Amino acid sequence: GDLVAGLRTGFEELAADPAQSGLQGAIVVAAQDLAGRLNEVSGTVAAARQRAQDSVVNEVAAINAGLRDIAGLTLRIKEQIALTGEAAALEDERDTAIAALSDSLEVKALKREDGGLVLVARNGLVLPLDQKSDAFATSNAALDATSYHGSGGTIPAITLAGQDVTGMLLGGRLAEAVALRDQTLPRYQAELDLAAATLAARFDTQGLTLFTDAAGAVPDTAVAYAGSAMVGFAGRIRVN
Repeated sequence: GDLVAGLRTGFEELAADPAQSGLQGAIVVAAQDLAGRLNEVSGTVAAARQRAQDSVVNEVAAINAGLRDIAGLTLRIKEQIALTGEAAALEDERDTAIAALSDSLEVKALKREDGGLVLVARNGLVLPLDQKSDAFATSNAALDATSYHGSGGTIPAITLAGQDVTGMLLGGRLAEAVALRDQTLPRYQAELDLAAATLAARFDTQGLTLFTDAAGAVPDTAVAYAGSAMVGFAGRIRVN
């Protein structure tokens, strides 16, 4: 906001003496500062979104490891209960593992008398317990402003038994990372892009193409944002 106000003040001062080269230069510097700040904030949002994507991959790996650990403990508990009638120490260890898992993905544990266990996520998903295989799958991806999850998107899904469950995950670090990646940060990026595009378009409408992308183009703000040249514009805006 301060940088926009500074640009406006520069034009007001130039209006009093349009031929003053020093004032002209000051406006160019003010415009470059504003474009640079939009680039910087856009880059920060992009970096945060990439970190969220990396966190998704890391949390999926942690959840899979936790489920394998719980599966192994459950087998040992069932064996010990069958032999001795109790397995308190192992059950305490399993409870600790379940608590650690819930940090990544909130689950409810339904225990059986024989030592068996059913883990249910908040959305009703029953999580498989298998020592030898991963329950969830996803993959790494390098994101940009146009990346999204869904039909035609380039962000890998989180799958359970081959089914896309990305939008079904609730509670824990994994769900929060997904929400940041797919909702919060894209909204911030869109707000930045629309601000940058509107700024460039309004100057252009007045006959001064002050802000453009590297090719000298000004986005059309009359079209829908999704899929338009406005996407990522805050990261590309520059002084023409």
